[in-house]
Order: sequence, then structure tokens, then C-alpha cells
Amino acid sequence: MEIIQTSFFGWLGTTCTIIYKLPQMYKLYKNKTSKGLSIMSYGIQTISYVPYVIHGIIINDLPTFAMGLFSFILNILICFQICFYKKYYDSVIPITSSD
Repeated sequence: MEIIQTSFFGWLGTTCTIIYKLPQMYKLYKNKTSKGLSIMSYGIQTISYVPYVIHGIIINDLPTFAMGLFSFILNILICFQICFYKKYYDSVIPITSSD
């Protein structure tokens, strides 16, 4: 029973970690601006997921490995969006808030 509970909470945490990044990706895509976001912050956060991947492999914990890997991939995509919109849109389109 303890393994099932541990696995459940591990997968629940992994799912939440993946889901909470999606609104930021969508907002970047929708607004086509990266103003107010720090590429350095997202870059450091992206690098911080590498130890989670390694840790998940070492302790043979699939939820930890999956959380680290998927979060790393999503952060790479967010970093790409930030750089892309900063280069191609931020200097051309004025900021308007649609919130």
C-alpha cells in the first residue's frame, strides 16, 4: 500500500508540475510578447531540472524522472518562445493586456 501511495503522490505532483506550465506557454503564444519574463530565470529553472532527471534514474523513480524530463522539455519550449517573441515581436508590437 505504501508503494501505491508514494507512486500516486509522485504522479500527482508530476502532473501538476506539467500542467502549471501550460498557461504560460499559451499566454506567450496568444500575446506574442515576452515582456516581463526573464530568460535568465527560466534558463536557470530549466537547468535545475537536469538533477531531477538524474536523481530519478539513480533512485529508479519514474515519477521523479518524468517530472524532471517533461518540465525540462516544457521549459526549453518556453525559453524558445521568450527568445523568439523578444526578437521578432517585442520591438514591433506595443504591449496590450487582455487579462
